[in-house]
Amino acid sequence: MEKRKFIVRSSILALGLLAYYVTCMLGMDTLSNIISPILLFISAYYIYYAYKNTYETHVSWLLLSLACLSYGIGDFVWAYYAIVLKLDPTEITMFSYLYLIPNIFIAAAVLAYFLTYFRKWNIIQLGLDFIATMTIGISLLWVIIFKDNFSTALLFDAENLAIFLYILTDFIAVSNIFIMFISVRRRKISDTLKLIIISVFLYTGADLVNSYQMLNNTYKPNSLIDVIFIFALMLFAFASVLELYKPTKHPKDIEFSLPENIGKSSKIRLLLLAPLLLLLVGSFKLNVTLLFFSIIVLHQMLSGYVQNTAVNESLLKREKSLNDSLEGKIKIRTEELIDLNSELERISREDSITGLNNRRYFMDELEKMIKNAKGNHTVVLLYMDLDRFKAINDSFGHDMGDKVLIEIANRLKSLKNNSMLLARLGGDEFVIAMDGQFEKYLIFKLAEDIIKLCNKPIIIEPYQFKVMLSIGISIYPKDAVDRNMLMKNADIAMYYAKSENSKHYAFFNSLISEKIQRNHEIELLLRKADYDKEFELYFQPQFSIPSEEIVGAEALLRWKNPRKGFISPGEFIPIAEECGAIVDIGYWVINKALDQIYHWNTKYKRQLRIGINISPKQVDSINFMENLENTIKNKKVSPCWLDVEITESSAMKSEIAMEELFNALASLGVLISIDDFGTGYSSLSYIKRFDIDRIKIAKQLIDGICDDYSDEQIIKAIIMMTKAMGLRTIAEGVEKHEQLDKLIELGCDEIQGYIFDKPLPASEFEEKYLKN
Repeated sequence: MEKRKFIVRSSILALGLLAYYVTCMLGMDTLSNIISPILLFISAYYIYYAYKNTYETHVSWLLLSLACLSYGIGDFVWAYYAIVLKLDPTEITMFSYLYLIPNIFIAAAVLAYFLTYFRKWNIIQLGLDFIATMTIGISLLWVIIFKDNFSTALLFDAENLAIFLYILTDFIAVSNIFIMFISVRRRKISDTLKLIIISVFLYTGADLVNSYQMLNNTYKPNSLIDVIFIFALMLFAFASVLELYKPTKHPKDIEFSLPENIGKSSKIRLLLLAPLLLLLVGSFKLNVTLLFFSIIVLHQMLSGYVQNTAVNESLLKREKSLNDSLEGKIKIRTEELIDLNSELERISREDSITGLNNRRYFMDELEKMIKNAKGNHTVVLLYMDLDRFKAINDSFGHDMGDKVLIEIANRLKSLKNNSMLLARLGGDEFVIAMDGQFEKYLIFKLAEDIIKLCNKPIIIEPYQFKVMLSIGISIYPKDAVDRNMLMKNADIAMYYAKSENSKHYAFFNSLISEKIQRNHEIELLLRKADYDKEFELYFQPQFSIPSEEIVGAEALLRWKNPRKGFISPGEFIPIAEECGAIVDIGYWVINKALDQIYHWNTKYKRQLRIGINISPKQVDSINFMENLENTIKNKKVSPCWLDVEITESSAMKSEIAMEELFNALASLGVLISIDDFGTGYSSLSYIKRFDIDRIKIAKQLIDGICDDYSDEQIIKAIIMMTKAMGLRTIAEGVEKHEQLDKLIELGCDEIQGYIFDKPLPASEFEEKYLKN
C-alpha cells in the first residue's frame, strides 16, 4: 500500500473514533447511534480488503471483518429501534444474542490464527502449555466469578445463557492468545499481531465489564464501555491497514529448523500472576495458590524433558537429513557431470548446424585411419563443396543457407554406411573418409551417386533450390603420405572438378599435380617479380556510339617474366588474388595508369578516362580509400579521369560494405563502373542503391546478342533500365559488325572490343588515337 493511502485510511479511522467519542461524552445518543455502524462498516471493509490481499492469515482477516460487520449490523438495528421505532433496545432480549455474534467471530479468528501455526509446533509441548494455562484459567474463573460455589454456577439459567456465552467466547479468545504467547519461542511478534492482541484484550475486557453490568442491570448505552468496544474493533481495521502498508515478514521455512515452541522461554512464569490477581480481587486462597505453583513447577519439569528430547530428535533428524541431502546432491552432481561430459563430448565432435561430425573430430579420426591402414588397405577421401552456395546466403540469408546445408547433410547421411566417416568441415564443405580395400569403379559410383542425389531440387517453402556439388578424391597411400597431404590433394582435385570437369568429380593425379606445381611456380615468380621491369600496361580504347568517338581506355596488365616469357593474365591474376599479391600489383597499376592518363590528357588537351579493374582483395585492404585519394592528389589527376571498375560478383558480396565504398568513391569524384554485368546473381534493384556511373555488359551476353533471343532481350532490358536510372552502358568484347549494329539499335552508349582494336601498348595507343 502507498504511504498516502495508509495515511488517509488511518486518518479516517482516527477522526471517526474521535467523533464517536465526543458524541458519546456529550450525551448525543442519536448521533452516536448513527456514527457507530458507519465506522464499523468502514472497518469491516478495510479488514476485508486485507483478507483479499494477504495469504497466510487471510481466514483470520475474514473472520475479523465479519465481526466488525455483524457488530455494525447490531448497532444499525439498535439505531433503528431507538431512533425510528422509539423503543428502548436494552429491554429487548434479541440484542443480547445479536451482539454475541461478533464475540463468536473474534474467538473464531483467534482460533483460526492459532490453527494456522500450531502445525509447526511440538504437539507435546503445546499440550503441556495448554493444560497448564487452561487449568489455571478455569481455576481463576471458578474462584473469581463463581466464588468457588456450585450454586453460583447454577444461577446461569436459560435467561442468562447469552451472558454465559459472552464469557465463554471471551475466555476462548483470551486463552488462545495467552497459550500462543507463552508457547511461541522462536517467532518475533509483528506490529500487526501486537495490535490484534491489544484489540482482543480490550474487546474481551470491555465485554466482561459489559456482562457484569448486564447482570446487575447497570448498562448505559453510548457510555465509555461502548467507546472501548468500537475502539477495539477499529484497532482491528487499523491493524489491517498497517499489514498492507508494512506486511509481516514471515521467515521462510528452513529445513531441519526446530518447532517454534521449542527453545528457551520464561513466558510461562506469567502464570505466576494468577495468585497476584486473586490477591487484587480479594479472593486469595493459600490452597489455590499452592495448586498454581504445583502446576507451574510440574509444567517446567515436563517441559524441560520435552524440550531436550525435541532438540535431540531435531538434531538427529537434521544430521540424517543433511547426510541424505549431501548424498543426494553428490549423486545428482555426479549424474550432472556425467551428462555434462557426454554433452561436451557430443558438442566437441558434432557440427552445430547439420549434426554431422565436425572438422576437429574428423581430422582426429582420419589420422587414426591412416595409422591403422596396413597391407592392401587404403583410405579414400572425398572432399565435397557446393557450387555457388554463397549466392544463396547473399540472396536469401544465412538462415535459408543453413536449411540447405541441413538438407544436403541429410542426403549424405542416407548414403552413409558403417565404413564411412562423414563430416562437415565448415561453410559448404563436406568430407567422407573410408578405409578398406576399394575398387576404383566403386569410388566412381559413390561419387556419381552423391552428385545425383545432392543435385535433386531442394524445396524449402516457398523456394526451390538447385545445388551442384563438386567432389575431389584422393587416396592414401597412393596420393599422399600423411593426413594433411591427403586433405590438400583432395581439395586440389575438388577445385579442378569445380572449374574444368563436367562430371563434377575428379581424382587427384599427376596432371592436376603439374597444374598445381605450375601455380606454385607462378606464385613464387610473382613474389619475386620486379614490377617496373616485368609488368606493362596495355590500353584497349573505348568509343561512344554511333559517333565512334574515343572516350577512354581500359588499362589491362601484361606480364613478361625473364624466365617464363609472356604469362597470361587469366593465369596469373587468380593466383595473385589467392596469394594476396594482387594488392601490391593493384597499387602499381593505379600509379602507372594515373601517370599515363595525366600525360595524355595534359599533352593533348583531352578528357579521356582510364578504366582500372579493382580486385576484391584491394577493396578489403584497410588503407585502400586513403591510398587512392592520396595518389590522385599527389599526381594532380582530375578524379573524373579515373574509372574504377568493380565486377558484379564483387559488388554483391557485401551489400552494406560495398555501398559505403561506392559512396566514398563518389565523394572523391571518380567514375564507377560495374564490370561483367549480367553474369552474376544480382539485379538492377540492388545496383540502384549504389552511387555508380556505368554498367559494362558482359562479353558472354554480347557473344549471343545476334543468335540468342534471350541474350538480346536481357541486354535490351539492361539498357532500358540503366537509362531509366540515369546511368550509361558500355558493351565489352564486341567483335562483329552485326553485334555493333544490334547494340546501336538497342541504344547502348559505348563500345569496347576487337571490332575497333585490341589492347595496345601505351606508345602505339598514343600514336594511333591521340597524335592523329
